[in-house]
Amino acid sequence: MNIENIRLLVVEDSPYDARYLKEVLANHASTSARIVRFEVIWADRLETGLAHLARAGADVAFLDLSLPDASGLEAVTRTRAAAPDLAIVVLTGQRDEETGVRALQEGAQEYLIKGDCDKATITRAAIYAMERAKLLSDLRGQSIRDPLTGLLNRRGFLDIGARHLAWVARVGRSCVAIFADLDGLKTINDQFGHAEGDAALAAAAAALRSSFRESDVVARIGGDEFAVLATSTTRDSQEFIRSRLLQKVAEFNAESGRPWRLGMSLGMIPYERRDPCAIEVLLERADRQMYREKGKKRPMPAEGGEADPACSA
Repeated sequence: MNIENIRLLVVEDSPYDARYLKEVLANHASTSARIVRFEVIWADRLETGLAHLARAGADVAFLDLSLPDASGLEAVTRTRAAAPDLAIVVLTGQRDEETGVRALQEGAQEYLIKGDCDKATITRAAIYAMERAKLLSDLRGQSIRDPLTGLLNRRGFLDIGARHLAWVARVGRSCVAIFADLDGLKTINDQFGHAEGDAALAAAAAALRSSFRESDVVARIGGDEFAVLATSTTRDSQEFIRSRLLQKVAEFNAESGRPWRLGMSLGMIPYERRDPCAIEVLLERADRQMYREKGKKRPMPAEGGEADPACSA
């Protein structure tokens, strides 16, 4: 096997924790496919770490969330702004998943809880974070986006989604596929014009984008249809995902002043690692579930007694 050299920047104000990471990673670390050798650079402040990134770069950064010059997730947002393609792993001493999940939403690829990290865990986190960062970098560089919404198009979803499912299976994470249909797009186009129809599509895309993490795969796959592959945690039950998205829809309807109401029908299917399937099959299953949910809806009356062009999901 080839030896892979990885430049690891550790931004950590505790000399003890930084020394522990250095000692753990002092020798070669083997995975099933490669031998990894880490070059560990330590910075005790975020500004020092950012200066190193600007000067010499790094392959992956481990960021403490309790730094003298950056509180909470500020370290993630500032590092992401300074190095958009850098792989980031968050170090947290909190024994709950919420902080780690919020870090993922801010742009980190992985998180580790201090005290629960051996060499294998740290090595896996670094490698998987680098793989995820490369995937997201590829996304930004490919012509696979829908020009109206800025989301992935169908081709991009199938390509990146297949890679996402392979990553989920490899690292043992859970995943859920969401198929979302914008309610009443034809009626909006007919009653208010295609410019308003485009505004409804853009609003649906914005609601989806703000409801999921940067590392999730969100796409407009055609017409009024959207799809998402979301890496789930113990907090991310299907009902939690649904309520989070519908809250964004409700907020839009309360503030938009548009002559129509935004609404989406959703179908959700968990990806079972014990019963793997192709991304196309998973999308079809979520599509069928969406149509079952859509069939249960009843039209909501609009002002003046007419049917509302789009109903809330």
